Amino acid sequence: MADELNLPIYQVISNIHAFPHSMEWGGHGFNAGAWGILATSSCMLSLQGTLKRYYIPSTLGYEEIKDFGKYYRDYDMAMFCESYLVPLLSTESLELIVDGCQYKRTHKTENIANWEFAKKHLNLACKKDGINCGHCWKCMRTLAALEAMGKLEEFGAIFDLAAYRKYAFLNKCRVRYEQANNPFSKDIIECYEAHGYAMPSLLFARIYLFARRCAGFVKRKILQK
Repeated sequence: MADELNLPIYQVISNIHAFPHSMEWGGHGFNAGAWGILATSSCMLSLQGTLKRYYIPSTLGYEEIKDFGKYYRDYDMAMFCESYLVPLLSTESLELIVDGCQYKRTHKTENIANWEFAKKHLNLACKKDGINCGHCWKCMRTLAALEAMGKLEEFGAIFDLAAYRKYAFLNKCRVRYEQANNPFSKDIIECYEAHGYAMPSLLFARIYLFARRCAGFVKRKILQK
């Protein structure tokens, strides 16, 4: 990707991953949500003699942090406080800026939906042989937005769309169920509704998810015998 954009790559070797395991942050070890900001910032700080300014992509918008940040206290540092933590990590020679807080996640997806480079190289989390898995949470929420925009097939070269479609209805029920305390779920629902896509009602989502849990419980009991 860097070669295609004619951009340089700098490798930073860091041992920050050795420290979070011995620190308390909600009982979690090293993960992108809890410590990603510190990991990224440490890399940039090690290059502060070379860099003057670095833009860290935002996780949530300003309004989302205000409304949902309380749910991520002691769990996800980015979603809890990134809008005011990152500027405090700046130094006299390096300015760290959270970029994109004016946008929700689906708006960011819409901003790149027509970019040919993104259709070839968008990398979310669980890529195998150059293909995003299509069924992890990051893939599901991105593909849900693309589906609402009518852009799903255009990203078929880098996503397993069959896996997405297999779990698409389950995902819609989950985001409906989680809409009250999950900013991504609320954002996806608003995106679907803005583009005229029907969503399951909250009552139906609760019944459907409860039925699936019951079926899973019965299946596990049968397999244990």
